[in-house]
Amino acid sequence: MALFDELIEWIFDGRTHQGRRVVRLIERTEDRQGQPLLFPELTVEGWWTSLDAGTVDAQALITLYQQRGTSEQYHSEFKTDLDLASVSSTS
Repeated sequence: MALFDELIEWIFDGRTHQGRRVVRLIERTEDRQGQPLLFPELTVEGWWTSLDAGTVDAQALITLYQQRGTSEQYHSEFKTDLDLASVSSTS
């Protein structure tokens, strides 16, 4: 596994903006059952954020976003179970 963390600056409409890009590269040489793969499997994941590297390191940032995704999944399942998706906002 490799982890890249970099600060990016860009200019848009005459203003300079800053963002942070975190990229994780994972190389797998065997599948979930332990069977060796003929060719390594590479997975690239990326996150853009404005969170400061001094406050949240790269691994903590990834964990934070994974927890957010899990929370949103539970929220979506809860809405589906209660059939809230079909409730009109005008009624």
